[in-house]
Amino acid sequence: MRVGAAMLLLAAPVAARAADDAAQIDVPAGPLGKAVATLSRQARIDVGVDDPALHRIATPPIRGTMSAEAALDKLLRGTPATWRSGRNGLFHVVRRPRAVAVPFFAARPKRTENPVAMTPPIEIVVTASKRDAPLADCPATVAILSGTNLGAAGTVPDSEAIAGGLPGVGSTHLGPGRNQLFVRGIIDSTFAGPGEATTAQYLDHARINHNGPDPDLRLYDVASVEVLEGPQGTLYGAGALGGLIRIMTNRPALDRTEARASAGFTHLAHGDPGGDAAATLNLPLVDGKAAVRVVGYAVREGGYIDNPLLGISNINGVSVRGGRAALRVVSAGWTVDLGGVVQSIRADDSQWTDRDGPGLTRSSRAREDYDAHFRQASAAVSRDLGGIQLVSSFAAVSRSMVQRYDNGATAPPFAVTERDRSRMIGGETRLSRQADDGVGWVAGLSLFDSTSLSHRANGAGLSLAELRQRAVNKSREWTLFGEGSFRLAPRLIATAGLRISQVRLQGVAWAKESLSALPGNGRPVVVELDRRDLRGLPSLALSLRPSKHLLLFARYQEGFRPGGVGVTGLQPEIHRGDRLRSWEIGQRLTLPGGKVEIRAAASYATWEGILAQVVSQSGDLMTLNIGDGDIAAIEASADWRPAAGWNVRGGLFLSRSRLTRSDIGTIALKGGRLPNVPNMGLQGSIAREWALSNGLRANLVADIRYFGGSRIGSGPLLDAAQGDYVDDRILLRIADARHGLSLQITNLTDSSANRFALGTPYRIYHPQASPQRPRTIRVGFDAAF
Repeated sequence: MRVGAAMLLLAAPVAARAADDAAQIDVPAGPLGKAVATLSRQARIDVGVDDPALHRIATPPIRGTMSAEAALDKLLRGTPATWRSGRNGLFHVVRRPRAVAVPFFAARPKRTENPVAMTPPIEIVVTASKRDAPLADCPATVAILSGTNLGAAGTVPDSEAIAGGLPGVGSTHLGPGRNQLFVRGIIDSTFAGPGEATTAQYLDHARINHNGPDPDLRLYDVASVEVLEGPQGTLYGAGALGGLIRIMTNRPALDRTEARASAGFTHLAHGDPGGDAAATLNLPLVDGKAAVRVVGYAVREGGYIDNPLLGISNINGVSVRGGRAALRVVSAGWTVDLGGVVQSIRADDSQWTDRDGPGLTRSSRAREDYDAHFRQASAAVSRDLGGIQLVSSFAAVSRSMVQRYDNGATAPPFAVTERDRSRMIGGETRLSRQADDGVGWVAGLSLFDSTSLSHRANGAGLSLAELRQRAVNKSREWTLFGEGSFRLAPRLIATAGLRISQVRLQGVAWAKESLSALPGNGRPVVVELDRRDLRGLPSLALSLRPSKHLLLFARYQEGFRPGGVGVTGLQPEIHRGDRLRSWEIGQRLTLPGGKVEIRAAASYATWEGILAQVVSQSGDLMTLNIGDGDIAAIEASADWRPAAGWNVRGGLFLSRSRLTRSDIGTIALKGGRLPNVPNMGLQGSIAREWALSNGLRANLVADIRYFGGSRIGSGPLLDAAQGDYVDDRILLRIADARHGLSLQITNLTDSSANRFALGTPYRIYHPQASPQRPRTIRVGFDAAF
């Protein structure tokens, strides 16, 4: 089974870090465009240049520990440029207005109390490019979600917020900590198996997923989320077939103590109430040189599904607890960042229902509770070496999950228990340079090592006698990579890259010869793997700028996964890797005046040797190479700022995916379509901000998104309809400079459409559904100290 489709990516402004956070600044003399790019990296702010002609004006050197405002003042002193601040801490550089004589009898402009400034579009730096390339110059489909928007009004930001805010990102809706996020409709299965994920996810410099689902970290105190669409093998290696999701956190502020807190109460229609609380503390240790930043949170999501067979109501509540700590030290031009993340998710039961039964009910004999734990430690060192950026990073990640599935039995045991553990260690050192005219380069080397263990057992699975299957996969990747952009003509830039990876795979898989044997009996069957692969992943792009308002681009990219070992039915087997090749053309247009931005792209991808999770007749998941397929998509989106304080966004995506060659006779897809991703989607959003009296401001946001219909999976047992529903949200926040009160309502019509048509693979013959979460009302309060 394999999923393919394409989704629309909708770019949004990035929220910069707090403007008055002091940073160690060392910007050499040179053209303004280059100086602004260097300042953006060092101060971790977003600065754009409104007039391209200003890029080439000379600026003086600036050095020292200072705020972003002070740095911009010094940089632009004596030049024909000045700067303005926009919303969410963003900056843009504009030409200094000329003095104009005004007659004494000229009418005075009408005074406006607390006006809302119009924010022109600004250049956004894409850190996921690994050379901090401006978004305006990136020859690729990129979407950026502001961290301010994620955590607006102290709401609970999670992976569903990414999927809801960026139409190019989808989710399998299995539940918090069990979902798989996917980009451009490229996903191998609804369930996470021993194979690598198709979309790479990063937290700052460190990868956080490999052999498993999305960890669903709560995204409190996050600066931005960047999404690169399409395979990213050249820069990120194995497991980035569909694209990349990179979460950038706010870094410690070196010169001040600050704290933020939020809390909320949630009313859930037809279910239990819930609540959330979060706090952030920034504490300087040595003024201007060292600081620590700590985030902690706890969330309770109320359940809304009843189990009349067990006489239990609202069985599917979820609790999330976690935190993050970061230490930043700046000395002699070096910046050192140390960090750690912990999070635990505890679900009382799963969220699927009987499709043909009463609404929001499920009759099952087993409780399908699960636990997911995530741990990460990271370190990064960076320095500006005279215009060349050095970044070296290291991270270790540990994950574990225990989940139970109702097996449909009429006698004990009623459940199958699956236990998964994984460990990842990764390090990378790279050098990069980005010029102000769109050219630049990056080169580096990296090491990634991963070990994963998965086993299934009957009942609680605590004894060897209950064990059904077991698989261990080890992967180690050594890599050299590089990418560079070169100007072929005054308006034409070529970007080429290559990644050379040596991958070693090791694995052992074990299974009982017969599951019908008595506990402790049944001869085990074992298979082992030890293989080395040498991979080359090229990329090539062309970008043409006919005018300062329009960018046209064409791009070719590749991605791969190396394979491993698993259990196919009752037989352990070795599965080979798969490879995806993608071609796309696109454009980004900003109309004069900056009020309208339009993005469009068309893509075509071929997927060879699709490595997928398929359900066996016994209900166990199998890892198989099912064949080849292709995916074609057309995407379009627009962002319109009709007046001060208004923002209107909208988008459309259309896709077609099919299996072109099948390696397995039992794989049959209705109409040739690949499952899980709708072939059509619509998205729209309207935001309004205005000033009230006494220093208060109001923000109102209305979002709506339509998901077209799709099929659950491959083969006749999985040929069930899902999708064809609308997600909606209204958010109102009233706040002053330090305090805010918010009201959020989701699923206004209290719809219960089927988002996902499978809950347990062991009851595949039983019609299942995963309904939308009922109407939810949250009242929240947030404060800054």
